[in-house]
Formats: sequence, structure tokens, C-alpha cells
Amino acid sequence: MKRAGTGAWLGTFGTTAAIMGLTLITGALTARLLQPAGRGELAAILYWPNVLEGFGFISLNEAVAFMIAGQEDVDRAHAIKQTALTAALLLGVCSIAIGWCLLPWLFRGDRAHLIEITGLYMLVFMPANMVNQTLLAADQGVFRFGRYNRLRLLQPVTYFLMLCGIWFAGRLEPATVALAVLIGLLVTVCTQLYLSLPISLLWQQGVARDLLKIGGRFHWVNLLLYVSTELDRALILLWSSNANVGLYAVATTVAGSGTALFAQSATLVLLPSMSSLTAPHDRRALMVKSVRAVMLLVGVSNLSLMILAVWIVPLLFGALYREAILPTMGLLFAYWLKAVTQVMERSLRGTGWIWPGVHSQASSIVCLAVLAYPAYRYAGLLGMALSVLVSQIIALLVLAWYAHRSFEIRITEWWGLRPAVALELWRLGGQLLRSRVGYGATAGSVDRQ
Repeated sequence: MKRAGTGAWLGTFGTTAAIMGLTLITGALTARLLQPAGRGELAAILYWPNVLEGFGFISLNEAVAFMIAGQEDVDRAHAIKQTALTAALLLGVCSIAIGWCLLPWLFRGDRAHLIEITGLYMLVFMPANMVNQTLLAADQGVFRFGRYNRLRLLQPVTYFLMLCGIWFAGRLEPATVALAVLIGLLVTVCTQLYLSLPISLLWQQGVARDLLKIGGRFHWVNLLLYVSTELDRALILLWSSNANVGLYAVATTVAGSGTALFAQSATLVLLPSMSSLTAPHDRRALMVKSVRAVMLLVGVSNLSLMILAVWIVPLLFGALYREAILPTMGLLFAYWLKAVTQVMERSLRGTGWIWPGVHSQASSIVCLAVLAYPAYRYAGLLGMALSVLVSQIIALLVLAWYAHRSFEIRITEWWGLRPAVALELWRLGGQLLRSRVGYGATAGSVDRQ
């Protein structure tokens, strides 16, 4: 049975760090040049197709990674990949149809002029991104993390280069930035298809049934997680002006940097790793170490950013975004808890147990739905950020109860804000640096499998 080595974790972390760096650079560039109102229009164009795609994909990518990770038969793994690719295209077409029906309702009032450009963006984005996520999941499932991470990095690099070209040409506006996003995605998809040659569309009824069954089971959690993650931004889009949407987009960009860097790196490797483990004590040990590490690393990162936000936000994004400082600080605290929640939930899901994630995210959504409107009316964007914080506290408490119930993990075990955890990570980092050549060879051997 294949296992994710240290090279996979390091490579995924390094790639995510590079992606987050590029995200901050491109985010600062678009925020400064488009200003809050223009940045709000761009957020609306990109946001709704992404949300609709997330709802329509039924977690097919996670089903692919999960099934391939436990698959020893090469022919079966190939059938899973090809059938999933066909399913991704079909789901993309269905999602486009649903999206076109919803656009007039989502873009009312002063955003009605964005319907056409958003519809065109959605026409390309939905099927292309579903294919992209499916092919990436196939690499993830066989622990081919070297290629997986290079392909993940290709899209933001291409987008950055396109954005610079548009800027130098003096044509930077919401529509052209959206075009740059699409070009980055299409370059990545075409590269993946080329690397996967020979490739063909296949539909095996039994494989498709298993994919949709597993994906549908995961999708309960993912839908709730997605709503929990995106509900505040959706409400801001529905309730606020373009300028306020632009301010909140900057706040979420800064707040999400540390969360994505550590939590996303961990969760991308955790799902196939947990599904490949069979011994309960191995799963327990992996979960405890992952949660402790993410709690400490994201905590140090986000608390540092909270202190520096007064200077970082206007320095990176411009003086017009000073009003985003307080919401940024609130979201940094909330996203720290969200990172811990994501790692804990993904660990439990990797064992095939989805209900902890369902219950934690449902609790979070109910809490946010109850608090959001009065908090926003009373305190504006800061009130929304504080509502997100309270909802994440609820979600974490629910998952902590499940972790104790299923693995008998006490809070003192996964609590990462301790000197002993910092020392453990320091020693691990030293070991990785001293043996980086050996790990590079290991990662290379995994890539060739």
C-alpha cells in the first residue's frame, strides 16, 4: 500500500506557500488598480461561478483520490480516472445550465451589467475546472505529489504573468482580469491532458456508480463546509455595495493566507493518507500530530498578522483599504480555528466517517445564519467577521467531541499551543533539512510510480 512520504508533505507545503505568495501579490495588484468598487465587481464575477461549480461537482475529485488511494489494480485505477473525467464534463454542462438560470437573480440592481461577462466566464470555467480537479485528484490518489504540486503551481504562475501583461498594456479591468484567470486555468488543463496521454473518455457503469456514491457521501460534508466557508462572502455580496465587497475581499485574502498555507497543505495529503491506513492507532497518531502542528503554525502566523495588520493592509493594498483592517483582524482569529477544524474534519473523513463533519458544519452554518444579519447591521464588516469567529468556535467544539468519542483523543493531546509541540516541530524541521537529499529521492521515486 502506498503511503505519503515526508517529501509529499514538504512539496505540498512549499507549493502552497508559493501559491499564497502569488495570491497576495496578484490580490494587492488588482486591489490597488481596480480600487474597492472595481475589486468588488471582480469578486462578484469570480465568486458565483466558483460557488455554483462547488455545488455541482458533488465532490468527484475527493471520490477519485479516495478510490485510487486504496486501489492496487492498475487497470481499475485507469478506469476510475477515465470514467471520472467523463463524469466531470457531464457535471460541468449541467452546472452551466443551472448557473445561467440563476444569474439574473444573483446579479440584480447595480450589478446587472455583469451578467453577460459572468455567464461567458462560467461557460469556460465550470467544465474546465472540473476536469482540472479530477486530473489533479488522480495524481493525489496515487501519491504522485511532485507532478501534482507542479500542476497546482502552473495556474497561479500563468495568471500572474497574464495579469502583468494586461497591466503593462493598460487594459486592467474586471473583465480582463477574469480572462487572465481563465487562461491560467486552460493552460493547466491542457498541460494535464498532454501529460495524461493517451487519454480517452470512458463510462463504466459500476465505476461511475461507486464514484457518485462515494462523492455524494463526501458531498454532504463538503456542501456544508462550503456553505460555512462561503456564507459570509455571499451575504456581503447580497447586502453590500461593490466598495464594501472589495474591502471584505481584501480582508479574506489576508486572513486566508496562513490558513491556506498550513491547513490546505495538510488536508491535501491527509485524505489519501488516512484512507491508506488501516490500524486505528496509526490513524489516531496521524490525526493528533497534524492537528497539533496546524494549530501551532497557523496560530503563530495569524496572531502575528493580527498585530501587523494595521501596517500590512494599507501597505499592500493601499490607503483606500484602511477600513478593512478590523475585519481582517477578526477573520484572522476565525480562520485560525477554521484551519484546526478543517484538519480534524479531514482526518475523520479519511477513515470514512463523514458525520462529524456534517454535524460540525451544520452547527457552524446555523450559528452564522442567526448572528450575521444583526451583527452586520450593528457593526458592518467587523460584525460579519465576529459572526464567523463564533461559528468556528462552535464547529471546533463539535469536532473535538467526536475526536474524543471515536479515538479517545483528549483536548490536551491535540492542543498545539505548547512549548513541547514547538520543540517537536523544530526537531522535525532540523531532521528534514539534514536529510533533504534523501527525501528528494523518495519523492522522485513516488513521482515515477
